[in-house]
Amino acid sequence: ARTNGGMSGGAGLLGHIGYVSNSIRYISPSFNNFKLSLLWMPDERNQNSISTAGNDKENDYALAFSFEKGPLNAWFVHGRDKRSGNVPSEMASKIGLQLALNQHKVSFQYEVISNSFNNAQLLNNFAAITDVNGSSDHDAEIVYLGYQYKLRNNLLVAQLGKTDVDGLNGNNVDYLALGLIHHMSRKVRVHFGYMNSQSSINADHDVWAVGLRKTF
Repeated sequence: ARTNGGMSGGAGLLGHIGYVSNSIRYISPSFNNFKLSLLWMPDERNQNSISTAGNDKENDYALAFSFEKGPLNAWFVHGRDKRSGNVPSEMASKIGLQLALNQHKVSFQYEVISNSFNNAQLLNNFAAITDVNGSSDHDAEIVYLGYQYKLRNNLLVAQLGKTDVDGLNGNNVDYLALGLIHHMSRKVRVHFGYMNSQSSINADHDVWAVGLRKTF
């Protein structure tokens, strides 16, 4: 789903990638099923994470709240990439919910992006948000819905996503994915998948995948 219209991509401020360089992170102990995570980047330039194309200002940050109890898992994440000069800071927030009931699991996530800047790695969504003409100040909303059903040794997966972008030449994308994971044993599994990503300004993508994984 990431970068294909179902979720934003980019660096780890929204939890997509677990590593952000030149940063200090704090994860609190669990308190009544709640947990807090704080990330602070004091450096002016966070190479290979926040921005690889410009001179950012210092004190970028991200914060996350999560709640997990039984079959319910919920989260909220917010991040800021402060830009130089008079360029507005890039802001990103997401809220999500996952509920597991017997063989069923349903996931929902809603993302809001403000002032998405071309080449900014806070959440540069190469297939869905990146401004192909290089101008700034794009705002976007991304909605994701996922469903899983466990049937014996099989896991059936269905995902839907929609990216709506405001701004000049914003790239709106509809996302669909279907998959099957079959566990041949506790250590061996095979997977089959199909993904369709329909763009308003770029070529549509159809991807078929098959693979095998063995855990040693």
